[in-house]
Amino acid sequence: MSRAEVDLNSATVWDETYSVDRAAGKRRIDQPRLEFLVGEMRDWWQYHLDIESPALLDLGCGDGEMLRRVHAELPGWRKAGIDIAAKTLDVARGENPGFTFEARSIYDIGAQSADVVWCGETLEHLDRPEMAIDSMVASLRPGGYLVCSVPNERMNPSPDHVREFSVGDAMKLTEGCGDLLRVRVVGNAGWASIVWSARKR
Repeated sequence: MSRAEVDLNSATVWDETYSVDRAAGKRRIDQPRLEFLVGEMRDWWQYHLDIESPALLDLGCGDGEMLRRVHAELPGWRKAGIDIAAKTLDVARGENPGFTFEARSIYDIGAQSADVVWCGETLEHLDRPEMAIDSMVASLRPGGYLVCSVPNERMNPSPDHVREFSVGDAMKLTEGCGDLLRVRVVGNAGWASIVWSARKR
């Protein structure tokens, strides 16, 4: 069975994907997206200095690599991750003591009361990215930041993607959820991602 014929929203598929990546030493986090996320977190925090330990929620967190990288920059934040890949989350718990991980659907995050929600390179794999965005926004406190990234369709077509995004497509996903803050295309000759942030009204 080819990759195009499997259910890309399956826990089994993503547990296998993360396992293969880890065995090959492949990292799923790059410096430009990390810096963008940390920058948005710092921006949010400067307006909320009364909150001693803000909450970051990572959706599609895998083994928690992004949360580990963020923790090195902002150790005072509380960190939680959600992914459908339950076996991979067992790895995440072992490598990230003190963080919270939960196996559940991105379409039903629940009331997390997060200050910043990060969703990196996940929306392109979903059948219903708009519904996922609604779920993310519901998990944010008023004034919280939603920070997302997706591959730029012009450089990253992939059989693993349910949908490819242009910058305009990406902006439409969040136009109803809040005020657009920043948008940037980051990458190099081999890849590019659109990263952007919005503030919940």
